Amino acid sequence: MKYQILILSVLVFVSLSGDCNNPLIDADMVGILKTPVVADKNLKFCPDLAGKEICCDVSAMTNFVTKMKAKNRRFEKKRQKQVKSADDAIKDDEANIDVDAEMEATQDELGLETVARRMMIGLN
Repeated sequence: MKYQILILSVLVFVSLSGDCNNPLIDADMVGILKTPVVADKNLKFCPDLAGKEICCDVSAMTNFVTKMKAKNRRFEKKRQKQVKSADDAIKDDEANIDVDAEMEATQDELGLETVARRMMIGLN
C-alpha cells in the first residue's frame, strides 16, 4: 500500500511539474520525458492521471510497476518467513505441552511435600 502511495505521489509530482524538471523524479530512468504530454484516457497505471499532463511514457510506467511488484515480492517473502517462525513456535509449544504439564505437577508435588514437612515440624 505504501509503495502504491509513493508511486502515486511521484506521478502526481510528475504531472504537476509543467516542464518535467522535478527533483523527485529520476531523470536517468527510461521513459522520463523533458516536456509533459497528455496521458491517454485509458491510463491503466494511475487512472486519476488519465487525460492530464504527465512527464513519463508507457515504459516509465512499466518500470514503476515492475519496481513496485519487486518490492512487494520482497515484503511478502519476509512476511511469510515471520508467519512460518510464529507457526513453528506454536507447534513447538503444542508438542511440549505434556512435558510442561508433568513439570508443573512435579513442582506442585514438591511444594505440597514441603508444606507437609513444615506442618509436621510444627506439630512436634
